Amino acid sequence: ALAPGSPPPSRPRAAKPFDLARFVRGPSNELAATAVQTLIEYPDSCPNPMYIHGAVGCGKTHLLEGLREGLGRRQANLQILALTSE
Repeated sequence: ALAPGSPPPSRPRAAKPFDLARFVRGPSNELAATAVQTLIEYPDSCPNPMYIHGAVGCGKTHLLEGLREGLGRRQANLQILALTSE
């Protein structure tokens, strides 16, 4: 137990949870993963807006957060707003 007012113990920072390098591709998400990677590399070549739909746990959040991270890395002045529909 921690003494009242003491800070929590520090933990080493883990890898970013939504890193696209850690995204598991499969038959159900290959098209979406390829579209996200293409949009990061060639931002003017993909349809806009991009719509990603799927069941719970199929990787939608991972792809969108990876897209945000990838675009932010390539275009430092880019302002990105992420909203949830929940």
